[in-house]
Amino acid sequence: GGEKEGLLANARVRSLLEDGAGRLWIATDGGLDRLDRQHATFHHHRNDPTDPASLGDDNAMSLYQDRGGVIWVGTRNAGVYKWNPATWSFGHHTRLASSPTGLADKTVTSFAEDRIGRIWIGTFGGLHVMDRQTSEIQRYVPKARSLSDRVMALATDPDGMIWIGTMDSGLSRLDPAS
Repeated sequence: GGEKEGLLANARVRSLLEDGAGRLWIATDGGLDRLDRQHATFHHHRNDPTDPASLGDDNAMSLYQDRGGVIWVGTRNAGVYKWNPATWSFGHHTRLASSPTGLADKTVTSFAEDRIGRIWIGTFGGLHVMDRQTSEIQRYVPKARSLSDRVMALATDPDGMIWIGTMDSGLSRLDPAS
């Protein structure tokens, strides 16, 4: 899927991901590219207003592959999309910011997965957690107001802790079990 060209969609690269099948994904300010290593070309995935299954925004910011092989794409202005390698199709998981079960902000900067398979989503509106069974998204509100709303990076360590890098309040650690 996606149109093919020899060059990246945009020179500003936000994130890189080599998926489990060895495909290289590149998040750029001009869309999401997938490198065809055999032919040295890129498949471009961009916003197409006539295709509701396309990316909602050409500004791809973050990439993550979960344990099931699904690739999660965070955009600057349109929230979260996921690419299913089994069907070669995109799906959309953003809810309106005003929704109580949606993202507080549509700038999605990072992803992590906890031990029970929930997807943690970092945004400029805080940290969110999504139950993949129900697609329910909840905003994580810390007891102490020490965590910035501007989440920039997420990582899960071998002990199952989630590390949260923020724009203006440093680094925090979260135990998703408690």
